[in-house]
Amino acid sequence: MLAVMTTRLAVLGNGNMGWNVLLGALDAKVLEPDEVVVVESNPVRADLAAARGIRIVNAHDALEAEHLFLAVKPQNFQTLAREMGPLSVRRVVISVMAGIRSTSIRKALGELAAVVRVMPNTPARLRAGVSAICAGDGAQPEDLAFPHQLMSSVGSVVEVTENHMYAVTATSGSGPAFVLRMAEVMEAAAIKEGLDHEVARALVQKTILGTGRLMLETGEEPSELREAVTSKGGTTAAGLDAMTAHGFDEAVTAAIRAATERGLELDREHG
Repeated sequence: MLAVMTTRLAVLGNGNMGWNVLLGALDAKVLEPDEVVVVESNPVRADLAAARGIRIVNAHDALEAEHLFLAVKPQNFQTLAREMGPLSVRRVVISVMAGIRSTSIRKALGELAAVVRVMPNTPARLRAGVSAICAGDGAQPEDLAFPHQLMSSVGSVVEVTENHMYAVTATSGSGPAFVLRMAEVMEAAAIKEGLDHEVARALVQKTILGTGRLMLETGEEPSELREAVTSKGGTTAAGLDAMTAHGFDEAVTAAIRAATERGLELDREHG
């Protein structure tokens, strides 16, 4: 039997996101290895965890941890819930599963589950992510303290209400793919205009990185920063006019809308 007082977190589904958050928390000293257990079927991941001094347990024994971090694919959740069985004591359940509402999670795990939903994004891999958290079904405001600390180890954290998690998923969860798609197109267009591949890539990478820092560190509105670099009749204005003419605004808006709608569909499918 695992010691309840020392096992602060059980990570169930130690894929890329679960692993990144776990490593971030360990490196930031939010957790010590002997305070964590993982449920992991992948032998490579299990060996990596064991090398860090982390115990590997089954889904039922993971329930001894004070906090349960659900990082499985949504379609695998019901199978995991059956393996775990209903909770016999109150536990804070931290879910990073997109498209499964807290009411569905609590229904599967029992009334003693206090569900906190989290939506991180892939830059968490470099401790540069942004995560949204919300108190879900059965959770009290104080239940957000540890999840907030946990996710702060891999980036910044914002708090939202659960009904906004679909828009969060579309904006920051899917957002890196949208930015990367733009980077792909910019790079290909630059090469078409005669730039060497390595030069084009460096220009695009540093432009996106620097512009992100500019928004973050100046605190100015994106529109203000855009206007500052846009001279009337200049090259930037010509490019922006072309983007508008080809429906750039509509495309980005449609992407956010489609991703939000898909989140709602997944909720219905898994609810």
